[in-house]
Amino acid sequence: MKVYYYHILILISLLLLQSCNEEDYSNAPMNNLANFENILFKDYNSLPAGSYPAVNNHFTPKNEAKGFLIPWLNNNYFSMDINSTASIIYNFVPADRADSLNQLSQTFKTISPMDYKATWGQTFVESFTPSKSAEQEIPKLLASDLTSQNPYRVVKYNYSQNEPIFEYNKEVVYLNQNFSFLTGATWAEESVPAGYFNKDMSGKGRKWVTYVINSNAQNRGLMAYCNYKQGGDVWFITEGIDLVAAVNPLFTFDLGTGYYKGIDCLKVLISDNFNGSDPNQNTWEDLSQQLGVKEIPTATGYPSLHHLKTIDLSKYAGKRVHIAIQYYLPIKASNYEDATLYVIDNLKVSETRDYASIEDVYEKYEAYKKNGDKWEKIKNLYVLQPEDYVMINREDIAVDESEQYISQILKSRLPVSTDKMVVIYKNSPTTSYAENYILKEGSWIKEPLPPAIQKRDKFIYQSNNDKWVYVSTEDVVK
Repeated sequence: MKVYYYHILILISLLLLQSCNEEDYSNAPMNNLANFENILFKDYNSLPAGSYPAVNNHFTPKNEAKGFLIPWLNNNYFSMDINSTASIIYNFVPADRADSLNQLSQTFKTISPMDYKATWGQTFVESFTPSKSAEQEIPKLLASDLTSQNPYRVVKYNYSQNEPIFEYNKEVVYLNQNFSFLTGATWAEESVPAGYFNKDMSGKGRKWVTYVINSNAQNRGLMAYCNYKQGGDVWFITEGIDLVAAVNPLFTFDLGTGYYKGIDCLKVLISDNFNGSDPNQNTWEDLSQQLGVKEIPTATGYPSLHHLKTIDLSKYAGKRVHIAIQYYLPIKASNYEDATLYVIDNLKVSETRDYASIEDVYEKYEAYKKNGDKWEKIKNLYVLQPEDYVMINREDIAVDESEQYISQILKSRLPVSTDKMVVIYKNSPTTSYAENYILKEGSWIKEPLPPAIQKRDKFIYQSNNDKWVYVSTEDVVK
């Protein structure tokens, strides 16, 4: 009798599923034969980032729904019985934008420090200028960039009306950390500046703490000491050190080794791929031996500081790096009584070289098109500039809000003789979006597409290998 009622309940459930209209089955059971009718698709933001439907919340003839909905079904309805079916209702606009608009909607090409170096040579500034104009230099850089087949590029770069000032045989300092931000007594746990990292990854030891080197001179360093702890994996990591313009950078610092009873637990490391959260997940080069960490005098109590060797970091020139001081004691059940105390101070990365500087640098955006083998700036369109975003108090503009802001900008920026314009704007910090605007009765409006209609695609779960396959498309009649 219980089995009989169980089958009746299943039958009633299936009948109810078939009779529902425009329902959301995203959390429906997926372990039996199912017929999902009229799923109203709203999950556009789960589609591939930057794709046309993800940005615009509708499909078009060139952006067919089935190409996006099959992967969506496979990700969300993946444990079905063969011959299960689904019909999905979605928004459809029966027209496509011009290909050029879609191609201009892209991730910005940001001119990198290495690009500026290629422009200026070994001694460079991260900016274009009147003598090294963007319109002259960007096409050269784009011609050497083979990473994209898109014939359009929206470029973000720096510009100054001034020319660089060159200084020769100048000491250039990339890092000079003397811990002047510390104000507490020895053993005080104080915050490090933004961009720095101070953490015990083991959960067993202590962080790097304040150490008063000379109270009269108000001189402080950082100390690591995991005595009477079960271990420690304590990392102090500098902020990112920009060696992009460096040639032969040098590194040194002061180190004190105290309460030394034969346990060496300090390493000095460098990485060009620190992720900012877990140093054990990154690649580090050990600099300890080069610096002579084990060669300085040790103390049986609090130590004096000694200057380590100065080492060459030229293999990291052109990169952004972090330097780490790691205090590592393996975890053990009992407490350490013989752990070593270390004090660090005066971390410095520097070199003497020719140096260039420039004033009044600001950000700009421009669009370029490839004509044959030649890249050229596109002049008959409007690319929003930083001052435009300041005017509307926005950092970027959502596509569904663009008209209210861009119409205001165009009215202020364009001459009255202009009545049609392609506009490119930031729809995220790293991506652009392009639209056509027309002047109508004194106001700028987005060139309209035909109104959206609803369509329904039908799919069947064909096999565990093929999973969901497309069956047909039909208009939704209201």
